[in-house]
Amino acid sequence: MSSPAPLVEDGTRRRALGLLCVAGLGAIAAAVGLPALGFLLSPLTRRPEAPPPTALNLGHVDALPRGVPIRRVVTASRRDAWAREEGVPVGAVWLVRGDDGVRALSATCTHLGCAVDFDAGKQLFRCPCHGSRFGLDGKRVEESGHTNPAPRDMDTLDVSLSAGSVRVTFVRYEPGRGERVPVGG
Repeated sequence: MSSPAPLVEDGTRRRALGLLCVAGLGAIAAAVGLPALGFLLSPLTRRPEAPPPTALNLGHVDALPRGVPIRRVVTASRRDAWAREEGVPVGAVWLVRGDDGVRALSATCTHLGCAVDFDAGKQLFRCPCHGSRFGLDGKRVEESGHTNPAPRDMDTLDVSLSAGSVRVTFVRYEPGRGERVPVGG
């Protein structure tokens, strides 16, 4: 008596079983790997958080000569996708001591965001990028034959004095606008 013919050849059965095992392992790897990959890459999609403005101590009022702008670098903590850094320069301010107290002016030009320098000879703040000029009070200055491209005066920042310490609330504003709009606001 002859035995019945197998429904599926032995090699085909092994191949089908191998493919089924590979597909099962692939499904398990995807079920575990995709969430893990999402976890590892999630910092790339997270927006860095801007810290709320806080008053920073920028020195003692007695260290500021009257009528002479002093530039102070502002540092802060910065957190990106994976790391936190302390003492990172985030901007600068000009401190001007007058008879009525201390004025803090952002050292960022309101035109395109370049760093504003002080010209002691002309007693003006000047932007080296496009020639914007500002007085000691931060107001735009027009000179003959020169158009001031800055859309607004220098940005003033809140100042408070505490036991002789000059405390400035540092805020960055978007350049190129006629009105003050905080960066990221």
